[in-house]
Amino acid sequence: MKNIFVGGELRSARQKKAQKLIKSPLLALVGVVIFFILLSVILANTIKHKGQFDSVALVEVDGGSGSAIHIGNNKLLTAAHVVYGMQNGDACQVIFEDPNNTSGRKIHALAQLSAMGNWNPLDTTCYTNDFALLVVQTVDLSDLGVKVAPIGKSANIKVNDNINVVGYPNGVYMNTSGTLNNISGGILNNTDMVVVNAGAWPGNSGGGLFNSNGELIGIVTLTGNKMSNETSGQTMAIKTDHIRSELLLKGHKI
Repeated sequence: MKNIFVGGELRSARQKKAQKLIKSPLLALVGVVIFFILLSVILANTIKHKGQFDSVALVEVDGGSGSAIHIGNNKLLTAAHVVYGMQNGDACQVIFEDPNNTSGRKIHALAQLSAMGNWNPLDTTCYTNDFALLVVQTVDLSDLGVKVAPIGKSANIKVNDNINVVGYPNGVYMNTSGTLNNISGGILNNTDMVVVNAGAWPGNSGGGLFNSNGELIGIVTLTGNKMSNETSGQTMAIKTDHIRSELLLKGHKI
């Protein structure tokens, strides 16, 4: 009886081992399926909002470059410090990727400064005024297929919302993802600014902060280490609600 009992234990152990061997590839298969489902969701979301992300332009000015976002009617939002030194009516070059061409051709246009916030480089408390409105006069951007970024309501944002920071750091297109860390300005303690944990570099300034619906909710103004050549992993942006109200006071509706 004892030998039979031991034999029964051995058979039971073998059965358990066989069951584990069967379960292992099944679990691996389930993991692979879940991975590809998540990947397809991410890719679908990226493709869905690719048009809005394509609304970003490289801004070239004397001594440097920055970014801007096409918001429709040939109007672009950027940061005031990107075009600092320009007067209303002065022009700078903006460059878009050509959505109708796959050979790397660019769309070049001249954009005139139409309005600027009361930004002062010597005043570290006025970053909420670090915005500017440009208007392209030489071509019709919509006729050329340049996408328009829909402006969302930054009042609806919440901490930990998923976001994308899109711009041209060092003159090269980049789209980085992250989450909202603070919706009241972080170290600047200002309710008209937000802080995100997506890195930005010189040249990102004036670029767009987009929510998960592909809506523009902010314009990038500085990184947490105040625009050094290295990113701190945090980026600050001015809320679009604030920019909209300030431009309206200056007679410009967006």
